[in-house]
Amino acid sequence: MKCLTLLFGQIKILYSKIFTLHKPNFIIALSVLIVFTILGNKSLRSETLSDRAILMDLYYSTKGEDWTNNENWGTYADISTWQGVVIKNEKVKAIDLENNNLNGNIPDSICQLMHLEVLNLRYNKIIGYIPKDIGNIASLKKIDFYQNKLEGGIPQSICNLVNLKELSLASNKLSGEIPDNLGNLVNLETLALRYNQITGSIPFSIGNLSQLKYLLLEFNQLSGIIPETIYNLTTLRSINLTNNYLSGNISNDIGNLKNLNSLYISKNDFDGYIPENIMTLSNLRTIYIGNNHLCTNDSELISYLDLKAKNWRNNQTDTLCSN
Repeated sequence: MKCLTLLFGQIKILYSKIFTLHKPNFIIALSVLIVFTILGNKSLRSETLSDRAILMDLYYSTKGEDWTNNENWGTYADISTWQGVVIKNEKVKAIDLENNNLNGNIPDSICQLMHLEVLNLRYNKIIGYIPKDIGNIASLKKIDFYQNKLEGGIPQSICNLVNLKELSLASNKLSGEIPDNLGNLVNLETLALRYNQITGSIPFSIGNLSQLKYLLLEFNQLSGIIPETIYNLTTLRSINLTNNYLSGNISNDIGNLKNLNSLYISKNDFDGYIPENIMTLSNLRTIYIGNNHLCTNDSELISYLDLKAKNWRNNQTDTLCSN
């Protein structure tokens, strides 16, 4: 029905133009219109009507008439010319509508764009839930919904996206737990869930994310310990767990993370000894470990922390460990 509506919409636009012509040209123009619509319109030949209808579903669901830039959306022009749409081999490969005043819901129909690789809707006003079947788009490599107003949980199906490299759901109103099967995303390089209301623990399966570079989980309501498997992720460059309810010790195995350049674990409930192996991380430039219950008696480590983590003593229960 949406495809028919779209087709008749195009016909209506062109038909109205015909009546601006002189009457002797009417029959010729009408013939051209019919041929153009049925056979000659590349925009209806080069991509399926379903792709066009799905894009229009997104347009109407997010008040496309109010977008900052909606160039060619809803016209009979080839969808490759529509603002933010990338076509390759006659398939929709990317939708990039960053900072474009989208206001509304992500329609479920978007999960039918089976060749989509990039879905970038960051910096908008999108509400509602992440479509539960988003995991059906097996080709996805990037999902970026940063800074919207999404709520509800992270769909379990998202763990089916084995080609995904970037998952950014930060700065929304998401709740619930991180899916246990997150470790299925073996090609993931960036996991950004910060500034939400996510509860529960960091899943043990996170240790399977062998390509992970950025783990950004700060400002949530996570609890439990840091899984030991996280210390196997030697590609990690940044860990940010600030402002959660995480507890337990920081393992000496942190020394395995040779590529780590920033470590933010302040404002949690970590306790015990600060691992001495932290000094072996030659690429580590930024350390925030204050507002915990961590301690050390190692004078060399104290000097190291005073130099590299100047606020490490802030609101620690004890900076020196009791014997």
